[in-house]
Amino acid sequence: MSGDNMTSADNQQETLYYFTGFLTGEGSLSLIKATNRKGGTGFYYTPDLTISNSDLSLLKETNRVVANGKGIITSIKGGYNLSIRGKKKVKTILYFLNKYPPLSGDLIREKIFLLHKAISILSKKKNRNKRLKGEEEKIEKLRERFKEIKRTAKANKHFSNIRSTSRKIGYFLAGIVDAEGSMGLKRSGNRKQPYFCVLMREEAIIDLFQKYFGFGQKYYRPSEKLFHFETAKRENVRRLCKFFLEKYPVKISRNRERFKKLQWFLNDYTPRSQ
Repeated sequence: MSGDNMTSADNQQETLYYFTGFLTGEGSLSLIKATNRKGGTGFYYTPDLTISNSDLSLLKETNRVVANGKGIITSIKGGYNLSIRGKKKVKTILYFLNKYPPLSGDLIREKIFLLHKAISILSKKKNRNKRLKGEEEKIEKLRERFKEIKRTAKANKHFSNIRSTSRKIGYFLAGIVDAEGSMGLKRSGNRKQPYFCVLMREEAIIDLFQKYFGFGQKYYRPSEKLFHFETAKRENVRRLCKFFLEKYPVKISRNRERFKKLQWFLNDYTPRSQ
């Protein structure tokens, strides 16, 4: 890791990598083709970022921190959507991600690259209704690449992990856990077994969990194209509880409660066989 001797202002900025991790795990980046109700060519293209979650307060905080409050939050079944749509609004997101980039993950970084390219193409015509020559073909090619990434879960390019501090990685992983993590107790015969896992399509981020903590197993589910980081060892789960409650805290209240219950179980519960 690079130097960890930071000023208090730098340390405060490092906490913002939580939102980079949360967006990496929970965000959906795409190029929308929408009907143009004002006439003109009949349709238009626009970049879009949507984040879905059941924690309204976290979506509000994410909107404020990442999008300067420019997003729109709507109710959906079982939770809420934070939608940031349009060139100017998505530029705000890209500015944030340029300043606090994903520390790992080929898929998310290729999607960010595609959005940059799309905004560059769409911005050339400025506010004119007339579509520029070749614009539609270029944008459709980018849209097809977005669809291909979703279908195959494979990036065209491998990106190296960004050289970073331990603190930045800690906050980044906390955001990933709130987006894609699961923790709790499961039955193992007549006993309860603690577990912690993260499932996502970004293999490099799963590898980062293993490298950062120095434990855990990695699995792959080919039918779902999901990589799986998991540990069920009591001492490992105990360390993760302390890590994501005290050192680099998760923000979703449901996850905090689950970690607290696990911590209580691991600290206070003694199986009868012992």
